[in-house]
Amino acid sequence: MSEHQAVEQSTESPAVEISEAPVVEQDTGAVIQAAKAAAAPQLDEYEEPVYTFDVEVGGETLNFESREAAVAHAKAETDGNERTAFLIRNDERLRMQFREGALFDYVLETRKGRSI
Repeated sequence: MSEHQAVEQSTESPAVEISEAPVVEQDTGAVIQAAKAAAAPQLDEYEEPVYTFDVEVGGETLNFESREAAVAHAKAETDGNERTAFLIRNDERLRMQFREGALFDYVLETRKGRSI
């Protein structure tokens, strides 16, 4: 056997038999969506805090479910007179003061012990 024949024998690729296994087709869009859903943060678990607002005018305190209603009441109660209304959110981080139908003072505590 010559050197040339030995090289030819070693470079020949062995015969590979391909099995007759069934081909399974996957919906790549569904696989990608499932991967994104698994990697995404679970935002459904977050619940928006529910605030109520107390408005104190002349020693009388009323509770409101919405900020808009509380502000409207405070403005109406102080319009045209010298009364002062205090609006306080239930977590006590937001306080407003109204005089003569307008906002006089606004305090929002952004961090413990700090306010803007």
